[in-house]
Amino acid sequence: MDKLIEELQIEKSTLDTLSSKLSGGQKRKLCVALAFIHDPELVVLDEMSSGVDPENRRVIWNFLFKRKMNTAILICTHFMDEADLVADRKAMLTKGQLVSIGSSRFLKSVYDTGYTL
Repeated sequence: MDKLIEELQIEKSTLDTLSSKLSGGQKRKLCVALAFIHDPELVVLDEMSSGVDPENRRVIWNFLFKRKMNTAILICTHFMDEADLVADRKAMLTKGQLVSIGSSRFLKSVYDTGYTL
């Protein structure tokens, strides 16, 4: 756990604080850390950087980038830059239906650079 706390730059002063008292960004980082306890083979994260300031969003992205070699990470996000950085393959959903799946290059070639559906 100490390694996860260090890698996600969770402040030591918050370790004795109830999670209900943490800021939204601190809660997100804590949830990501909890998801990676015991080096799981698969992690599912939903909007893991929503409500997180840009600096800490980058901390989470770098953490996930390092972990993706040993863990399959399934993320749901509205941030295409986040998907480009963290994910090797992306799936696009519209109204709950799978529209397309592939690399960023493939999706950009099919849907242009604006990802218009």
